[in-house]
Amino acid sequence: MKSKRFGFRQNYPFTVYVMGLLALMLLLAATSDSLASDLTRVEILEKVQIDDEKILLGDIARITGSNPQLNQKLGAIMIGRAPLPGNSRRIDSGMINTRLKQSRIDPAELMLSMPASISVSRSSVNVSSEKIKAMVAEYISKNILSANRDATIKDIQVSHDIRLPDGPVSYEVSAPRNRDMVGQVPFAVNFNVDGKLYKRVWANVTIEVLAEVVMTKKPLGRHKPITEDDIMVLRMDL
Repeated sequence: MKSKRFGFRQNYPFTVYVMGLLALMLLLAATSDSLASDLTRVEILEKVQIDDEKILLGDIARITGSNPQLNQKLGAIMIGRAPLPGNSRRIDSGMINTRLKQSRIDPAELMLSMPASISVSRSSVNVSSEKIKAMVAEYISKNILSANRDATIKDIQVSHDIRLPDGPVSYEVSAPRNRDMVGQVPFAVNFNVDGKLYKRVWANVTIEVLAEVVMTKKPLGRHKPITEDDIMVLRMDL
């Protein structure tokens, strides 16, 4: 009588094939992870506030990668002009892809993450019209009124508030040349940001100057002598 062996029959070729396939999948996964880890990551934020006149990729994105030269190149790519201080603008993903290609960088070679639309606002410093008036009044008091006790500021008109970029701000008030400082006089106020002229504002100032003026008390006839009783001295605005 023949003896029988009980158990599962081993299919060695099939087993070797499955094990080889699994090994290949693991190798591909490891290779893919390795390649992914070598890619530079660019994560663009949905809402950003900047201070400069230009929108750079480094201002609106987190850039990480093992290639510092590439990181620096990416960060320096100009996306567009910044909005005016206090305003905002929207940038779509298509513009960013275009700027990358213009810089000879293939977006497919990056781990690029970005929303469909990015809001970029620009920080600002508000200078109210009342503050501008105070600047002009201080200048006039120190440089004009101090030398003429009969002069006073009657009115200062500044049309509106202004917005300046965030940064070191200085200002300079200047009076018009070759003009009497009486009546309506325009004064220029130059605002500098980071040492550069950014905006000029005009302030229309009414300066009142009082002086003693000889006036007649009554109508005078032609060819008649003028006596002391016919005249008076009044302080009037020149």
